[in-house]
Amino acid sequence: MLFLFTTGFASSIEDNFNSSCRVNTSSGARGSGTCVNEDEHYYYILTNGHVTTGSRNFTVEFFKDDILLPPVQAQLSYINFVRNSSVDLCILAVRKNLLKHKPTIIPIAPEGTTLKRGDSLQGAGFPSAYWCQAWRTQVRSMSFGNDIVTIHMPPLGGQSGSGITKVINGKLYVVGIITWNNSGWGSGVSIKRIHEIL
Repeated sequence: MLFLFTTGFASSIEDNFNSSCRVNTSSGARGSGTCVNEDEHYYYILTNGHVTTGSRNFTVEFFKDDILLPPVQAQLSYINFVRNSSVDLCILAVRKNLLKHKPTIIPIAPEGTTLKRGDSLQGAGFPSAYWCQAWRTQVRSMSFGNDIVTIHMPPLGGQSGSGITKVINGKLYVVGIITWNNSGWGSGVSIKRIHEIL
């Protein structure tokens, strides 16, 4: 699919900051997103379906040089959301001419990428939908046929949709997406499930 492939690669925690955005919706829901691809006219933002469901209008705000940039319009490109399940993904598209900077692209990891307990992970998002924060953590467990990844970091509201990233062979990839606070642990849709849904 269009969303899965890109030619540029990121590799650092700073790249997580520069790829992350706050997602705002007309319903009042807010979350986080990660820029996973681009084409000639658009940047594509991966977030959770539950962040955007029920809304018709969206804006995103990127974080650059320690400043939250003004919101820009985004449009729904793809959504697949089933309540109380691991089917919880959305792609928003942002016209390039609306942004004054180029966000870092962190591509979705290739199909067949696996995660295991103890793997080092990182990411960035907007806890309480307020200010971008980066983090490092590890895989705590995999469950439901490796559809769900659980991490040691407990997310706050507003971090739903944050990309979970991992350096693989020197390149940074999205390997999951934060979706729930699971009794003090963070849980999300895994890379295996992302490929199945998209």
